[in-house]
Amino acid sequence: MPKNQQDEFDAASGVGGKYLAPKKPLDYVVSFLTLTLLSAALASGSILGLRIWDAGVMISGDVAEEEATVPQLEIAIVDGTNTGQAQALRDQLVQEGWNIVSATSLSELDPELEPAAATLIFLSSETYRADAAGLLVNFPTAPITVSDQFSSPVTVLIGTDYLG
Repeated sequence: MPKNQQDEFDAASGVGGKYLAPKKPLDYVVSFLTLTLLSAALASGSILGLRIWDAGVMISGDVAEEEATVPQLEIAIVDGTNTGQAQALRDQLVQEGWNIVSATSLSELDPELEPAAATLIFLSSETYRADAAGLLVNFPTAPITVSDQFSSPVTVLIGTDYLG
């Protein structure tokens, strides 16, 4: 049997082997499943890495947090104890974001009035009730009532119960 020149070349150079053999259908299935498994492992590892990185960002505080906002109604502070608490309370509420338009003492409004025993929140209209309810964080025992006694939409009358 005559030898083919290609066979002589393959034998001399060491070329040949399993990769040149014809493939069976099972070989294609094994290759496909192997590549699918490797792709799934790579994708899962990437997702896990991104989740860990995202958790690290959240824990480190690099993500900007949304600031809690308070309603911007006009609020007046009236110190019903006549002890000069209005300005200090005004500064505290302004730092929390409230829109304080005035801070006065009850004695400035009417010197003959007795000090107020209880802290009260007065509304000029019922429409301000939902927004004024946020003040209950600072004045938890203060009832909210509608009254035309004060000109501001919301007026906080500080009573002696606030001092104690």
